[in-house]
Amino acid sequence: MASLIDLLIDDLNNEDTGYNKLLDLSNDKTSAIVKGDVDELQKIFLQEQKLIEELETVEQKRQEDVKEICSILRLPYEQIRVEHIVQILEKKPKEHDALEEVYLRLKRTLNQLTTVNDNNKRVAILGNIRRKIKKQYHFMQESTDKFKNEELILRDYLAIERTKLANVRTLFSYIRTSLYLLTAGIGIFQIESISRLDGLAWVCVATGVILFILGFIRYFQMGKQLKGYVKQSHCD
Repeated sequence: MASLIDLLIDDLNNEDTGYNKLLDLSNDKTSAIVKGDVDELQKIFLQEQKLIEELETVEQKRQEDVKEICSILRLPYEQIRVEHIVQILEKKPKEHDALEEVYLRLKRTLNQLTTVNDNNKRVAILGNIRRKIKKQYHFMQESTDKFKNEELILRDYLAIERTKLANVRTLFSYIRTSLYLLTAGIGIFQIESISRLDGLAWVCVATGVILFILGFIRYFQMGKQLKGYVKQSHCD
């Protein structure tokens, strides 16, 4: 029985040594992930695979030793773990303490390995996000540089077209108002019963004519200014 416990302790020590090597590789992996060093990550991956294969062999031997211990103690192997064997050995302090020490040490190593691996996953995810953002930023920057002049020209062109349409609408407003006034003035002249309002009729006619002429003057002035702006932009 004592020899089997010693074998189990050796198995756990070998497992702890192997998992500590994996822990060192996982720490190296963190640095490689942060740097984005794909070649180094591939190298670490190959080393991990080799260690995992060795650990599988050690774990298989440990399970065989536990099975042998369970057979001697007449315990159900499927329900027994190393921690149960530690509890069973409480009346044998030397074997109990030695087995408990290596078992707890292996447990701490596994917890550290799990923590580092979880951190590596988070770092890898954040690294992918940063790379995507950086790639998108460069794409947007290149697109902006490429189409900067075209965008400015298009924006100015659309602004000029909107101004031209507004200028036409303003001209139509002048014409419409002048026609209203001319119609009102002529209408007053045609109605004899209100001939005393001839003065108002003349005011309406005169104002209508003035607005009609003023509308065309402002229309051509604005058109001239827009042409000057376009010509100046091409020169720049």
